[in-house]
Amino acid sequence: MRQCICLIVLFGVAVVSGSTATGLSADDALVADDAIHWGDPLGPISATEADDKLVLLLITNDEPIRVDDAVDVADGDDQRAAVDAPNGVYGWCTDVFADAFRELRHRRPDLRSKLMLQWLPAGLPRELTGGKVSNGTARAVVLLCDGHYRLASFLVGVPDADDLLTLIEDGQEFQRLRSLDTQGRQRVVANLAGRSSQRMDRLWRQVLEESVVAMDGAADDRGGVKDRGIGELEPDFSYESFDQVATQRMLVLNERFGDMYLADVRLRFGLTEASDVERLVTLEQHIQTRRPWCEAMIPFIAGIQVDQQWPTLVELIWGHPAIRGDFDASELVQQIKTLGKDETFVFSIQPPTALRNIPWPPISDDTSGAGAGWQRVQELATKTRYREVDWQQLAAAIRGGDLTPIDVRGNSLLRYVILPAGKTKPLPVFQNSPPGRVVGLLKRFNR
Repeated sequence: MRQCICLIVLFGVAVVSGSTATGLSADDALVADDAIHWGDPLGPISATEADDKLVLLLITNDEPIRVDDAVDVADGDDQRAAVDAPNGVYGWCTDVFADAFRELRHRRPDLRSKLMLQWLPAGLPRELTGGKVSNGTARAVVLLCDGHYRLASFLVGVPDADDLLTLIEDGQEFQRLRSLDTQGRQRVVANLAGRSSQRMDRLWRQVLEESVVAMDGAADDRGGVKDRGIGELEPDFSYESFDQVATQRMLVLNERFGDMYLADVRLRFGLTEASDVERLVTLEQHIQTRRPWCEAMIPFIAGIQVDQQWPTLVELIWGHPAIRGDFDASELVQQIKTLGKDETFVFSIQPPTALRNIPWPPISDDTSGAGAGWQRVQELATKTRYREVDWQQLAAAIRGGDLTPIDVRGNSLLRYVILPAGKTKPLPVFQNSPPGRVVGLLKRFNR
């Protein structure tokens, strides 16, 4: 009995001594075990780690972090906030996501060393929202990538631990399929489509199966595929050719599955009015809302280079371009600062990716004359300091050039931004603006 007591005492001393030796109390050790490290979004991963890592990339429509911003660190004694705050993580759902990630690690400790967590805020910056932080209803997309940033799986909304586990297991399945089939993507697509079809209702399953058949038909006889086949874009079905056409492929897929998704949510949630758009955005915070669309897309886009293609995928979901805060537009900013005092700049704004095949300016319309008016606008614009830019470049130019913020969210497409010589207030021109008035402005500025 005395031996047992001695052993218990010695064991207790050993535990206390071990805790003291590491400098951590039991509570401190628990907090350290729960600590979440958010890595740099799409940052480099060493070659020795890349083959063994999976990256969970959370993309939200919070205002982007800008390189020269000082990030506010949360005050107070909350230990978890102290862990997260130094990394500058402030997203609308990052705390909830981190809790789900912690629970996942407790359930599956074998994944602890394999997973990397990243957060990318990519909403509209205040330079494009009239100077105010205003991104509307909160949104989130989660991409699971391998260590080389190839897409393995994805979802739309804020997942819990169960959702994350399914996402990771789906991604691991894709990795296994890809490693077993090194000749191309066709068999991998078929296997992933088979998995997705088991999670869909009958109508979605039919559309997905038709898409797989179209891909197979394109592979067997490209000339005989009358439908705009999923496979017709690729000269073969290797990942190398896939990288070359990934953007166009996503647009084709969204044409197929986007209309189906809208019809589906109208039926499921009773969405009938234009005002229901905001309600749908709120519903998409739950992953089941857009789950069928994600399941239909993933067989065909698994393997895309996320570091190159994430803006296109997110734009298709959000309906507007995603913006990074660390974009370098120093060359354009320098031009504005050097030449802007004496020359008028006209920025021609690239439309959303899905609309870039529509010609601009429009063909002349003899009935309304609007086409001819916009052609005249384009003619005068090219006689100024003319640049074609996207929203990302525009935001960086406004910020770096110390220009007055504008609001790009009109009720029609933003087509031009005019910066008169010697001014700091840009003038946005939307597609529903009277072209005659824009012509008058450009004539005046070109004198």
